[in-house]
Amino acid sequence: MSPNESVVLNRSNINDQGLYGLTCGSEEKRIHLNVITSSEKSVPEGQAAGFTFHYFTAGELGRYRVERNTQLVFELDLSSGSTSQGSGFENRTSVAPHWRSDGDLTLTLQGVKPEDRGDYFLYVLKDRKRGHLQAVRMRVSPAVNTPEERNPDQITCTPQPPCKETLWIPLSITAALVLVALGVVCRQRICRSHVSPGGGRSLTEEESQPITDPRVPEENGHASSA
Repeated sequence: MSPNESVVLNRSNINDQGLYGLTCGSEEKRIHLNVITSSEKSVPEGQAAGFTFHYFTAGELGRYRVERNTQLVFELDLSSGSTSQGSGFENRTSVAPHWRSDGDLTLTLQGVKPEDRGDYFLYVLKDRKRGHLQAVRMRVSPAVNTPEERNPDQITCTPQPPCKETLWIPLSITAALVLVALGVVCRQRICRSHVSPGGGRSLTEEESQPITDPRVPEENGHASSA
């Protein structure tokens, strides 16, 4: 290699991790490359976020650390089990109580806030070297409280009880039609009673025949005839 030259590794994968030696003239430099597995997640505000991490913890020394944008979030001493939390994350971070027996170091962050968004790095610090480095980019979405906020495209209509005024409208129309029909019938009957078939004089009250024979009011449940 010549001075001011560099080596670029495109489309790196987990198998590219390891120790690299760069030689320039008589000078040799060794660089250890760590390939980070990264992921993204979106968590609603106020909910809990989980950062999955597994490590061989049986008899291991070192410290398990979680950082956000280079600032401490959580640290666990793998030998003593003591923990510490970064500023702003007090009483909000934890790992499973059985982490030592099964190697599950998944971190749980309670009550996610908008300011918690960012890049999280999870790793084990041993002999001043970081191992098993993982990265998670977390986004914080607005809190979900109501059905409308869960699905803004869905519009629900609540049935309303029938209004009394809307019921009176068809009843009024029906009553008006009945009155008009009765008026027409009564007018025809009056005309028949006052005009003779031959166009003569009007019949007297005694000469006119009743249109209907009214029934006598019922007595003791039986109707009597005249």
